[in-house]
Amino acid sequence: MDSYPALGIVMATHMEAKPFINEIPLQPILTKPFRVYKNDRIILIVTGIGKKAAEMGTRELIQRYTITTAVNLGAAGWITDTTEPGGVYAIDRVTDLEPVAPGTASRYETADILDGFPTARLITADRPLMDKNDRDMVRHRGELVDMEGASFLRVCRQHGVRAYIIKFVSDTPAHRTPNEILLNIRMLRNAFYRTASEKILPLLLKGNN
Repeated sequence: MDSYPALGIVMATHMEAKPFINEIPLQPILTKPFRVYKNDRIILIVTGIGKKAAEMGTRELIQRYTITTAVNLGAAGWITDTTEPGGVYAIDRVTDLEPVAPGTASRYETADILDGFPTARLITADRPLMDKNDRDMVRHRGELVDMEGASFLRVCRQHGVRAYIIKFVSDTPAHRTPNEILLNIRMLRNAFYRTASEKILPLLLKGNN
């Protein structure tokens, strides 16, 4: 096991991670099975999209490196049409929408909370919930939806790692196509990085000392 006094960052896509890699900056150290980037205080892993990818990538990050604090950063969809893309939220509760076993209830876990941001509940699903009817069916469970947060949080809890989830709103029910969402992510990712560099990472790094 390699040893770094580092904060772990888990992100689903290189598109979301690019400003962090370029601006912090972080240097590539691995390309397989996951792309990993580092400096002397941060290890960032790009897991790929979905629950399984997030589970495997988060476990790789924790087991390969000495990580005691991790944060999942990235985009998530807003369940209703009550906001616009761009807002940044600290996730306080994550519901895994699909049951662990047939006949069991969906389960939720609480994340560690970073002060200074509005909070929201996150739903993690096996597939994108882009249809308004799909989102209406789960709106009582949370305000945001993604495909990674529950797996990230579950693995962190299994390993006793502090786990934070900070999401920016990439889409609402008004954004009906993948291309619209990708365009929003490209437009918003630099602003999200600035918020992270000024308000999120300093607090997490300070707490990780």
